[in-house]
Amino acid sequence: MILIRNVKVVDGTGQPAYPADVLISGDRISAIGSFPHRKADSIIDGLGAYLCPGFIDVHSQADHYLKIFTDPGQSQYLEQGITTIIGGQDGASLAPLLYGSLKSIQKYTDTNQINVNWHSFAEFTQTLKKLSLAVNFGSLIGHSTIRRDLTHDAFTDLTDPELAVFKKMIGQALAEGGLGLSVGLNTVHARRVPQQEIKELLTEVAAGNGLYAARLRDEKRGLVNAVNETIFVYKATGVRTIIGRFQPLLGSERQFDLALKILEEAGDGIFFDISPQASRLLPAYVLLPEWAQVGGLKEMLAFIADTNNRQRILEWLPKNQGNLVIKETTPAHRYLIGKNLKDFAANRKLSLQRGLLELLLLTEMKLILEVPDVNEEKLKEVILHDRALITSPVAKFLEVAEAQRWPLERAVAKLTSLPARVLGLTARGLIKENYFADLVLIKDKKVQQVLVNGSNGGQLITS
Repeated sequence: MILIRNVKVVDGTGQPAYPADVLISGDRISAIGSFPHRKADSIIDGLGAYLCPGFIDVHSQADHYLKIFTDPGQSQYLEQGITTIIGGQDGASLAPLLYGSLKSIQKYTDTNQINVNWHSFAEFTQTLKKLSLAVNFGSLIGHSTIRRDLTHDAFTDLTDPELAVFKKMIGQALAEGGLGLSVGLNTVHARRVPQQEIKELLTEVAAGNGLYAARLRDEKRGLVNAVNETIFVYKATGVRTIIGRFQPLLGSERQFDLALKILEEAGDGIFFDISPQASRLLPAYVLLPEWAQVGGLKEMLAFIADTNNRQRILEWLPKNQGNLVIKETTPAHRYLIGKNLKDFAANRKLSLQRGLLELLLLTEMKLILEVPDVNEEKLKEVILHDRALITSPVAKFLEVAEAQRWPLERAVAKLTSLPARVLGLTARGLIKENYFADLVLIKDKKVQQVLVNGSNGGQLITS
């Protein structure tokens, strides 16, 4: 039993903070009140700090980078006060798997870092339970993960038998703990997927009370059409929908404003997630022209290795991308992390365009770049929107909220009870009796201490 004394409780409802003590039994909050004489196994004196529910990151890629296996301590999240992360995003998940292949995440990292001993979502859950993961983890079901196995990476429409198998896998995964279906319509393997296929698959998601997380087919010039497509599917199926990484990109501000207005008028069950960073993390292959994005990574590597193709690509690539920063790559090339393209190219006495192609070949395209292409001023407005769900880094959001004179209670509700409600998470997102004890102590605007399920460690969460 843990007793947290002398805190100002920010309970996640948005209501004003109030002084109280909080008693934790096991992984749950057992009582909230004044307990000056109560004994406990452990007593934490908050010394007037704020006690908040643990923050929820609705769009994590820790699974894509396999960090839930290689770094189960997840300090990068706990240090922010994040106690729950949601993976399986952008159409790529670690389960379910038809053949045990992780090729849908190979653009993020080296998939040989781990041994896959699961196929179903339930088997994946059992594997995760052995990891002692420090944060709560929930996962969507990756559309491309299943589809690529079904079609053997062919860019074809699904046959009726394939669609039936697909729906059956979704239904089973939802029953075993999957939160819903994610689609990355902006990726090379999904941008040709017909709208009718998504609509048909979402009938299975609706039957299992899951949600739909969609990366749009076009996030720039065709943004309005892409949002309209997602809204059409939402209205046709009634499935709770989150548009992923809905950011105001430089040069596409007018389209963004129009798309946001359309989204606002679409209904109460559609939201978007957004990062407070004025940049995006992108797999490097998306910087190539679309006509060079052929097949999987091996096919693209072979394409750009061809002398004639390379010359065409070099003529197409912009000349001002030196500020691209290498954020993730394979273990063999970790020494590149943090370097920008300008320095990489200069060290090899190459132009920026040739340097980019050299970098792609060196890392076999298993490379994530930080691209500073977000309108920062408009971003500061949009992250405060009622439909916005916030992803890492949380501190930047709290800074913007404070600058706009939001009370802490309102900002905390946006990081806790709102995402818990949209995701359909049970007994999380609030400081309330019988809720899970995911708690964050904050003092002087800094995270002082974090409890995850009463410090019993993370859990695999379901809706």
